[in-house]
Amino acid sequence: MLCLPADAQEWKLLEPGMPVIGSAGEEVLVRLEGPTGRNPVLVLGSRRFELGETGDGLYSGFLTVSERTQQLALVDSSGRQALGQVGPGEIPRYFEASGETVTRQGPLSDYDRLTPLYVGTRVRLDGSRGEWHRAAGSGTWVDGSGGRVVEGVLPPNRLNRVLVEESPDGDALLHFQCDRAGEVQVRHSVAEQSLRLTLEDTLQTCFDVKRPTGVAEFLGPVLLRPQADGSVEVDISGFEFSGYQVEPEASSNQVTLRVRKPLPQSLKGLKITVDAGHGGPKDRGTVGHGGLEEKVLNLRVAEQLAKQLRARGAEVLMTRTTDADVASQADGDANELQARIDRSIQAGSRLFLSVHHNARPDVEQGKQYHGTDVYWYQPHSQKLAKHLADPIADAIGEELRSFRWRSFYVIRQTHSPAVLIEFQYLSNPTLEKTVLDQPDYPGKAAGAVVEGLESYLRD
Repeated sequence: MLCLPADAQEWKLLEPGMPVIGSAGEEVLVRLEGPTGRNPVLVLGSRRFELGETGDGLYSGFLTVSERTQQLALVDSSGRQALGQVGPGEIPRYFEASGETVTRQGPLSDYDRLTPLYVGTRVRLDGSRGEWHRAAGSGTWVDGSGGRVVEGVLPPNRLNRVLVEESPDGDALLHFQCDRAGEVQVRHSVAEQSLRLTLEDTLQTCFDVKRPTGVAEFLGPVLLRPQADGSVEVDISGFEFSGYQVEPEASSNQVTLRVRKPLPQSLKGLKITVDAGHGGPKDRGTVGHGGLEEKVLNLRVAEQLAKQLRARGAEVLMTRTTDADVASQADGDANELQARIDRSIQAGSRLFLSVHHNARPDVEQGKQYHGTDVYWYQPHSQKLAKHLADPIADAIGEELRSFRWRSFYVIRQTHSPAVLIEFQYLSNPTLEKTVLDQPDYPGKAAGAVVEGLESYLRD
């Protein structure tokens, strides 16, 4: 949240960040929070833009960027308050990512995530909202903390060669060789069984895909389509796969799209990661009213799940087998979660199952809540979540069950079907005593997951 100057106590500027850089004539969304029942007006030079109240104390409206940089002010019955500068971009700029950098649909962390930029990626910019910068062509917004803004002209990018290979484990590797590493966006349609990769701000000078006979036969036709906005769309449709991963190689000006081969129809030989959520000296997770710690309960279920999966021939990696951190304690929460994902990727796991038990922020609500919830993020994970929800809920005697989309880190960053399972509410003292802390619970819960996995693989 962006605050106004210290002398402006009544109003908070929610969006955009300042300064605003855009094209002359471009409309910019403005959102503020302040006293209810006011009629605030934005003043930019000689022009005025009215804001409407969209909720209690919440106001929004649009302003238009001028042909020269001007000071934006907010005027209402309490007076006039300066907000920041708004104007056109006069100097060519580009962004260079220093690591994996978040991109979003809008210039705040509230907006949905898109495919990130990777280390060494360079993209032209055509606008900014404070520390968020807009990539030319795609219009995606880049978090400026993930790299640096450079003043200067970035030469046009060209797609020069496309090569399809097969990895030793049977995945398809699509190599896109360009003049430089640029922005890539990937969209997945479950209904159409398709992947669409867009090489943003890239011109097509290659019209053939080099694909030797017999290589990655599960992969559908690969079609290249130049777009009027100066991008190249790569369409792959009509095939089954089990996830994908963008593997940029900035030093060789290449982007590789790894498409995971279809899953087998049984558990035998299948590599699966079982992640016991939380753990270690600083992260107990939820603690039940009877004293049962979530990290302990998660590990009990994860151990039973690993045991039953191995009995059916699966190769199981557990992210933790004791009450310990997976990453170094000094690395922080994000690195702890990333360490779990890294272990799964390094092991070549084809499925990722994260074991959790639920709670509510409100203590009294938490005492009453119950239900089984299975969360997914990537489209190719939705089917897995659907197959798990019913058998888990049935096995533990729960009527309420759901499979839902959520942007949880461990299921967002994985490259294979991944779910986070909230088996039941540990915050409910009755369920803690009569279900969750019973000796037979971990085995029943694990058996239900195995049943759902077998159904999923057969479908």
